Amino acid sequence: MQLVWFIHKEITQLSAMLEQIEQGENINNIYKKYRIWDKKKPLYQHALNNITRENLNQAQARLAQTDLISKTSSDFNPFILLADVCISLYHGQTTKNFNLNYEYG
Repeated sequence: MQLVWFIHKEITQLSAMLEQIEQGENINNIYKKYRIWDKKKPLYQHALNNITRENLNQAQARLAQTDLISKTSSDFNPFILLADVCISLYHGQTTKNFNLNYEYG
């Protein structure tokens, strides 16, 4: 599923950007490095201000689980699983308590 690849790329990029901010790098240099367009800068700024490293790690782990489930089982709705990953970016403390192995019916 191409969405898994895209979301993985964004999570990885946000994680790298957050690490560079923590190391004191200038945000404009980071935007330039990752070729963030002016129109998208407010979205990235919001994400970088509100997503914690722990939530990024949680979302990345759930994305790996989602990818595995979507490749090994047809009983699951991959879009619901991807929605869980996206929610984990902001609410990882809550979603870590939920199992991705639900019954789809």
